[in-house]
Amino acid sequence: MKAFIALGSNLNHPKAQIQDACNEIAQLTNVQFIAGSHIYQSSPVGPQDQDDFYNGCILIETSLSPIELLDALQAIEQSHHRTRERHWGPRTLDLDIILYDDQIITLPRLNIPHIHSKERLFVLLPLLDIQTITNTPIKLFNSPFEHWISQIHDQPIVKTDDTL
Repeated sequence: MKAFIALGSNLNHPKAQIQDACNEIAQLTNVQFIAGSHIYQSSPVGPQDQDDFYNGCILIETSLSPIELLDALQAIEQSHHRTRERHWGPRTLDLDIILYDDQIITLPRLNIPHIHSKERLFVLLPLLDIQTITNTPIKLFNSPFEHWISQIHDQPIVKTDDTL
């Protein structure tokens, strides 16, 4: 199964946090790294009294179930000392499953496609990078994700020279 994972951080050397997490995901049992996006810098969503975030996305192939993958990603977050002190607050690492093949999953712990992905340039632009690299069309909520990009006009974002 193919899975797209979003990575984000705004604490403790955020670019290094997501680079390290990318490497840790690639080393998971039953996971093969396929492609990674550029890293993007953007203002936080929610509380503005925190540092900018750095975000990117990766494409993996895995035989892990969605819940097994979620558990593995949350273990990586914990190893990076992730805390959940306030909603959309600062974090050392945030790992979200954006897509898992063409599956639609609604569980108490997991929603795929990720519920807010269509609203966030820091997810959509990295997906565009991966689509370009792999020449694989990506749909999000039954629309090409470029449709969702065209709907967003108020999110400043900067592509860095770093890639995952």
